[in-house]
Amino acid sequence: MRADAKVWLLLGLLLAGVTVVYLNHFDNGFHFDDAHTVENNPAIQSLSNIPRFFRDATLFSTLPDHQMYRPLVSATLAIDYRLGGGLEPFYFHLSTFIWFLAQLVCMFVLFAALLNKTAPHPRNAWLALFACAWYGLNPCCAETVNYVVQRGDLLSTLGVVAGLTIAVAWPKQRRYGIYLVPAALGALAKPPALMFAPIYFCYLLLFEEGGNFYFWERGEFGAWRRALRRSAPAAAACLGLYLLQDAMTPATFEPGGASAWRYWITQPYAAVYYAKSLFLPTELSADTDWEPFSNVFQTPAVVGLVFVAALVAIAARTSRDLETRPIAFGIFWFFSALVPTAVVPLAEVVNDHRMFFPLVGLTLAVCAWAGTTVVRRLESLNPFCDARAWVVAAAAAALPLYGWGTYKRNEVWHTEESLWLDVVEKSPRNGRGLMNYGLTQMAAGRYRRALEYFCLLYTSPS
Repeated sequence: MRADAKVWLLLGLLLAGVTVVYLNHFDNGFHFDDAHTVENNPAIQSLSNIPRFFRDATLFSTLPDHQMYRPLVSATLAIDYRLGGGLEPFYFHLSTFIWFLAQLVCMFVLFAALLNKTAPHPRNAWLALFACAWYGLNPCCAETVNYVVQRGDLLSTLGVVAGLTIAVAWPKQRRYGIYLVPAALGALAKPPALMFAPIYFCYLLLFEEGGNFYFWERGEFGAWRRALRRSAPAAAACLGLYLLQDAMTPATFEPGGASAWRYWITQPYAAVYYAKSLFLPTELSADTDWEPFSNVFQTPAVVGLVFVAALVAIAARTSRDLETRPIAFGIFWFFSALVPTAVVPLAEVVNDHRMFFPLVGLTLAVCAWAGTTVVRRLESLNPFCDARAWVVAAAAAALPLYGWGTYKRNEVWHTEESLWLDVVEKSPRNGRGLMNYGLTQMAAGRYRRALEYFCLLYTSPS
């Protein structure tokens, strides 16, 4: 069997493996914002409303302060409702999961193409395959895949990944603007997809114009100018979609954030948490008890700023060399994807489903680093060692652990009781968690246990 055929066969096995890991999530219930966007939303109960979703954002939610312009999400929910003949969770989870698998396929094609542009080698396909496996089996993604209405994060991420995949793998099709279609659809699911424009610009700069992030250096301005000119169609499309989003969002919508300054100074440390979760997703919580920092001199705030500065420095340095540019591109992706939720003050300082989009870029950066820097150092110690194979083999040994973690997170998302129990265990100061878990105990007739958690509300700062 040819090497290419083997890789595609393994990709199929990977998709099958991810499916096995998620088998226990298809009958999970609805949670959080699913109540007002899915369960109690009459608009999704008729396919005739699909055209209306694109011109009336009030149909997205029954709560005025949560009404946003996400017509593609509402349209897919209406289709799932029809397929299931009502609020049958299986069909809602099935459609979300199919899009998730499609994203993994696009990621594989995109990652392999990017790696081959800088250092062509047959092993790049294997490295891209591992990156997709790490991402697909990571428990971090379970926080989005299990949360029905937050398929908006998945659809918007898929739009960016698919659009970039088309632009990179089939460059001759760019003249027709086909690559903009998935990105536009993603933006109709959730605004973070608008970051396609800067991500596409970064790709052109690093991989096709031969530029780097040191724009002030001699000769770099020309590369930046050419990349800006070539990415102008994407920028214009995303700007138009932003204006559409702004015009269609009802005045009743309320992001929920209080102090913008306190929210902003907390976001660098939120980036630390998201990055850490890619490697060690042990603190995942459906509803954290994070509070915004009071000043920029708090230790976590300083740690966050140092982390951001360090990653920016690494991105700048790795953008110089052709072989390491996928690292720089992945870091740029990570920060770009965080911008929408870092700039607009939201009710929650962090939310685990927000890392779904940024971790695509960080996964690429880490795997590209392991496939270049680490391999080079190992081979310098032993020229006869196939270091890349050893690195991939060692990393692959950890994949079953990530898969097991995802399986367990699916169990957490099964019922309201299991979800809120995990919340109060992970976030014991979360007043909403204490109240909701207490309510699940009341519903089960465990009144003494419910009273215990209700009493904890008096000592909870939130």
